[in-house]
Amino acid sequence: MKKTIRSFLVPTLLLLPLFVWAVDGPLVLTLDEVIERAFTHTVSLKKSAIDLETARYASKNVWSELLPGISAGGSARWGTGWANPPATPPDPTFGVQANLSLSLNAGIPAAMKITGIAYKTQLLDYERSRIQLKTNVTKEFYRLLTLQKNLEILNEKLKNTELQLQNDTVRFNNGTLNELNYQRSRVSVQTARLSFNQARSSFFNATAEFLYNLGYDENIPVEISGAIEIERIDLDAEILITKYLPQHPEIISALATIERLKLTALQRTLTARSPSISLSAGWSGTPAIGKDFSDSFSAGASISIPVEGWIPGTKSSQNIKSAAADTEKSRLDLQNTENAAKLAIRNAVENLHNSWSSIEIAREQATLAERAYDMARRGFSQGTVPFIDLETTRNSMAEAAQQLLNEEYRYKSFVLDLAAALNVDVEELLLMAR
Repeated sequence: MKKTIRSFLVPTLLLLPLFVWAVDGPLVLTLDEVIERAFTHTVSLKKSAIDLETARYASKNVWSELLPGISAGGSARWGTGWANPPATPPDPTFGVQANLSLSLNAGIPAAMKITGIAYKTQLLDYERSRIQLKTNVTKEFYRLLTLQKNLEILNEKLKNTELQLQNDTVRFNNGTLNELNYQRSRVSVQTARLSFNQARSSFFNATAEFLYNLGYDENIPVEISGAIEIERIDLDAEILITKYLPQHPEIISALATIERLKLTALQRTLTARSPSISLSAGWSGTPAIGKDFSDSFSAGASISIPVEGWIPGTKSSQNIKSAAADTEKSRLDLQNTENAAKLAIRNAVENLHNSWSSIEIAREQATLAERAYDMARRGFSQGTVPFIDLETTRNSMAEAAQQLLNEEYRYKSFVLDLAAALNVDVEELLLMAR
C-alpha cells in the first residue's frame, strides 16, 4: 500500500509546476507594457532623473548667488590660577556672535545664466536617454517576437517531418518504400527536432535576460504578444534633414554647450579682471553672571581690483584662454554632431530602401518555396519524386520563411533607427510616408 501511494505521489509532485503554469498561464508581454516598465525600472534612467531634479532645483534657486554668507557661534570661558588660586573663583564668561559677508563681482550674472543652461542641457540629456531606451527596448521586443515566430516555423517543420515519417513508416511496412528513404525520413525528424530545441534554448535565454533587465523573474514562462507590422516608408533624406535636423536633440544640446562655455569664458574674464566688492557685518555679545551685558557691532566694505588677470602667462590668464579654447572646440564638436546626424538620417533612409527590396524578394521566395514543397510532397507520395528532393524543398520552405521573418525584423529596426534619428515617433514617420 505504501508503495502504491508513493508511486502516485511522486509523479503528481513532479507535474505540480505544470499544473500551476496551466492555471496561471505564461506572462504575456506587450510592447506598451515593456516600454513603460523600462521607464520605471532602468537604473541608468533613474540616475538621469536624479541628475535632472538636482539641476532643476539649482536652476529654481539661482538667486542664491546673491545671498550673503551667514555664520553664528557661541563661546564659554572659565579660568583660574593653579599656583595661587584666588579665594573666590572668577565667574565664567560667555560670548555670542553673528556675522554676515557678501562678495559681489561682475561674473555673478553669467554664473546665474550658466546654472539655467545646465538645467536645460540636463533636460535634453534625460529626454535623449528616454528616446534611446525606448528604441532599444522596442528593438529587443521585436527581436524576441522574431525568435518566437521562428520557433513556430521550426515547430511546423518538425510537425511536417513527423507526419512524413508516419506516412513513410506505413509505406515501409507495406513494402512500397525502400529502407534508405525510410532511414532518411527518420534522420530528418531528428534534425528538425534538434533545430527546434536549439532555437527554443536561444529564445529562453534571450527572454530571461530581457525579463531580468525589466525587473521580472527571469524564470517564468513568457509569451510575446504582438506582430511585426510592415508598411513601406519612402522618404527623401535631404528633405528630412532640412526639416528635422535643427530640432535634433544632440544639435540642441551642442548649441546649449556652446552657450554655456561662452558664458563660462565671460565669467572667468570678469571675475579675473573686474573689481569685486566685499561687504561684511558682525555682532558679538558677552553676557556674564552678575555683570552688565555688553555687545558690539561692526560693519565694513572693501573693494578689490585684480591685477593677475591682466598679466600674460599667469594662472588667471591661462584660465581665460582655456575657456576660450573650450568654446572653439565646442563649435567644432557641433559640426561633427551635425555631420553625424545627417549621415545617420541618410543611412537610415538608404537602409529602408534596400531592406524593402529584400522583403519583396523574400516574399516571392517564400511563396515559390511553399509551392515547390507542395509539389514535391505530392510527387513523393506518388513515387515520382525522390526523397532527397522532398527534403530539399521542405528545408527550402522553412529557410525562406525564416529569411522573410528576419528581413521584416531588419526593416522594423531601420524604421526605429530613422525615427530616432529624426527625434519623432514611429506613428509620425508613417504619417509622413502615407
